[in-house]
Amino acid sequence: MEIQHEVSLKGHTTFKTGGFARLFCCVTTRNELEGAIEYAEIQKIPFYVLGSGSNVLVSEKGFEGLAIKIAIQGISFMDHGADTVRMSVEAGMSWDECVQVVVERGLYGLENLSLIPGTVGAAPIQNIGAYGVEVKDSIESVEVFNIETKSFETFTKEMCQFGYRDSLFKKREGKKYIVVGVRFLLSRKGVLKTEYKDVQNYFKENGGEVTLQSVRDAIIHIRTHKLPNLELLGTAGSFFKNPVVKREVIENLQKDFPLIPSYPTEKIDYVKTSAAFLIDKIAGLKGARDGDVGTYQNQALVLVNYGNTTGEAVLAFAHKIQKEVLEKTRIVIEPEVQTLGF
Repeated sequence: MEIQHEVSLKGHTTFKTGGFARLFCCVTTRNELEGAIEYAEIQKIPFYVLGSGSNVLVSEKGFEGLAIKIAIQGISFMDHGADTVRMSVEAGMSWDECVQVVVERGLYGLENLSLIPGTVGAAPIQNIGAYGVEVKDSIESVEVFNIETKSFETFTKEMCQFGYRDSLFKKREGKKYIVVGVRFLLSRKGVLKTEYKDVQNYFKENGGEVTLQSVRDAIIHIRTHKLPNLELLGTAGSFFKNPVVKREVIENLQKDFPLIPSYPTEKIDYVKTSAAFLIDKIAGLKGARDGDVGTYQNQALVLVNYGNTTGEAVLAFAHKIQKEVLEKTRIVIEPEVQTLGF
């Protein structure tokens, strides 16, 4: 493990913003992770754990501590009953590469989560989801390193406190845990979920049999056309969560905007609606731009760095969007992206 000095974080985040980390290291084993944490404690400096940097916005002030990039690799499979397979994956694995391997093995559960950027370790923290599927649906347990007890622990799904784009690991009491691995239970005889309009439209237009691979192909096609190319534009994907609000709020908005989406939630008096719809159809900010930051022309929920913007400019633009949506809908939209250094 090499400790580097004054490393630009622009190259370690997909938003391509941010200043320098005072110290930086890349850990490829669990022992190296322990060593990095010990180093930070001995030096009495803060540390921040990065995966692929696909869900973080960094300030131009950078980070006055040790940025630790998790690059631990490894994946294994074991039969778990007649129709179920347990998959154990290390935190530094690419999420989409993991999904690809799963689909190629004919295992159901993750195909709708294709092409989501990031690492496996970030998936349970954010409880990533797309097209009717959340990663918690397939997780058996999460392996973590406890920075207080200096021990590795295993959390069951229930212990992870999963919620919509939420988990224990995003809460204050969960900050002492670093995800090092995830165990999944996958099925050989699953049910494909194609209820979302975009997925249905894909198969109507392209035809063909609905299979594991074709659903993955559909998701990749949809995401490729709706989301920016990370090699060309900086972005962290969806910047805001879809809000959950009282049913009466949506019913009032439907008087003027009858097409506003409304999805049931576990609470009968609450529904989930589309942040993209609020930003696009009501606030009129799809494709809006302020200098080198703006909402993406094909997806209002996505904020992009068109060239050389700053983390501060992105955050200011996000606040502008929140204000416009609140004034026109009385709905608060919350960021999904994490921030560092602000």
